[in-house]
Amino acid sequence: MTSTSRLIAGLALASCASTAQSPKLVKLDVTALDGKSRPVSDLRPGEVQIRDDGRHQQMVFFSERQDRPLKDGTQLGPQEFSNRASAAPHVTVVLLNSLDPAVQKPQWDETVRAIHGFETSDDVYLYVLGGSGVLLPIRALPGSEEEATRQGPWTSRLIPQFEGAPGLYHEPIRGTGPGERDDPTVRRATAYTAAYGAVEEVASRMSRLSGRKSLVWIGSLPLLTRRQDFGESPAGRAMADKMLRLLTMLDMADIAVYEVQPTVPHAVSSGNIDNSPPAPLMVPGSATDDRPGLAAATGGCKYVDEIGKAIAQAVVDTHQGYRVIYMPQPEESRRKYHKISVACTRRGVHLRTRDGYDSEAVEEPEARRREFVDLLVESLRDAPGIGLRVTLSRRAESPQSLHIQLHVDAADVLLLPQGGAFRGKLALQFVRYTEDGRKQVGGDPIDVAINLAGKDRATALTAGILVPLDVPVDASTQKVRVIVCDDLAQFAGSVTVPILNGRGPAE
Repeated sequence: MTSTSRLIAGLALASCASTAQSPKLVKLDVTALDGKSRPVSDLRPGEVQIRDDGRHQQMVFFSERQDRPLKDGTQLGPQEFSNRASAAPHVTVVLLNSLDPAVQKPQWDETVRAIHGFETSDDVYLYVLGGSGVLLPIRALPGSEEEATRQGPWTSRLIPQFEGAPGLYHEPIRGTGPGERDDPTVRRATAYTAAYGAVEEVASRMSRLSGRKSLVWIGSLPLLTRRQDFGESPAGRAMADKMLRLLTMLDMADIAVYEVQPTVPHAVSSGNIDNSPPAPLMVPGSATDDRPGLAAATGGCKYVDEIGKAIAQAVVDTHQGYRVIYMPQPEESRRKYHKISVACTRRGVHLRTRDGYDSEAVEEPEARRREFVDLLVESLRDAPGIGLRVTLSRRAESPQSLHIQLHVDAADVLLLPQGGAFRGKLALQFVRYTEDGRKQVGGDPIDVAINLAGKDRATALTAGILVPLDVPVDASTQKVRVIVCDDLAQFAGSVTVPILNGRGPAE
C-alpha cells in the first residue's frame, strides 16, 4: 500500500462525533433521451440545469449510474471480489389493474407481446390485481437468493396457465353493501384502497432486489402525491401521511412508476363487464388530471393506451441514466410542494426526472439510515450503487477474524466541499451467513468520516478510498456480506464473499 493510500485510509476512519448536522438534500434520477427517444450516455454536468420552484440550483453531485460491470481489461486478483464483476440485474414489474373497466383481453395480449421481447435478457415480472385487491402473480418476484439468480424464458411456460382465468382481464369495482354497488364514492374509495395496497405490496417485494427498478402499472392509478391535494380533514391528513410513507419507500428502494391509462371501448357487450363510464375511476392524480401522480413523483412516465411503449421505456430506463443531487435553499413554508424542472443545454436532448417533492418528505439522512441499512441486509442481491472491491486475507495474530481491504469508489460517494477539503459520511455494516442459512448482523453500523484535501480527492477518484476492516468469523461462517452506505446521498453498495469453513478465504 502506498503512502497516499495509507493517508486516505487514516482520514476515512476519523471519528464522526464532531461532524456538523447533515444538510437536507434532494436526490434525482435523471433520464436523458435524444429526439428519437434513444438514451444519451455522454452527458456532462455543465449541460444540466435544475430549477426548484423556478429558482436555479447548484448541483453537488453528478454521475452516470454506475451499475455496469468492470471496465474491459480490469482483472480481479487472487481473493479479490467486486460487486461489479458482472452486469447488475435490472428489475421491471408489470402490473395489470383488472379492477379498471378498460383493462380487458386486448390489453392483456399487448402486455404479453411486449414482455416477450425482454424476458430472456432482463428481469421482467408480471402480476394482475384482481377482485378485492388480491395480487395474482403470473411470474412472481423472487423470495430467496436462489430464486433471484434463476434466469430464462418464462412466458410460454407460465402465461398459458392463466389464459381465460375468471377476472383476469377485468374485475368491476363495486361496493358490497346495500345501495353501494353503483355508488361513485364507494367505487373511488375501493379503487384507491386497492391501488395503494397493490403498489405498496409490490414495492415492498421489489425493495429486496438491488439497483434501479421500474413498476409498470396498466389501468387507473388514483393516487395523489401532494399533501395539499388531500385536504385538512382527519381522513385527508391520514391518507396524506400514508402516501408520503409510500413515496419514501419508492425513493429508498429506487423504484420509478410508469402509468398506462387504457381507454374504455365505446361498446362492451359482455354481461360480466362493467359498462359504466370510466369517470368514477378518474380521480385526481390520474391520466386526465394535471396534478402529479406516482409517475411524475418518481421519475417515470405516463401513457394513454401505449402499453408496449411503456414497458419498453421502463426496461430501457433501468439500464441508463444519471444520479444528481442538489441542496435546496431553506423554504419559507413547511407544508409546500416543490416543483422541479430539469433542462439540457445540448440541442435535441430531453431530460426527465420526477416532477417535484413534498418538503415534509425530505428528511435528515440519519433518520433513514437504520431502515436503509436493514433493507440492504435483507436484499437478495448485492447492491451496485457504490462500487466496491475487497481483498481477503488472514493474519496470524487474529486467527478468529477475516481481514478485508475495502476499496470504495470515490466517484460514487457524495463529497461536499467544506473549509478547503471534501467531506462525506459512510456507514459500514457486515453480515455473516452460516451454513444453515442464518444471518448474523455485526452490531450497529460503523461510522466512517471522509475528509480529503484536494490532492487526496484526486487520488481517491482514481484509486478508491481504502478502508481496512476486520470481521470476526467462526467455523460456521460460509460467507460475509460487506455493506457500504453513503449517509448523505443514500447510495449503497454491497459485496458478498465466500469463506471456506470459517477458516480462511474460499479458494
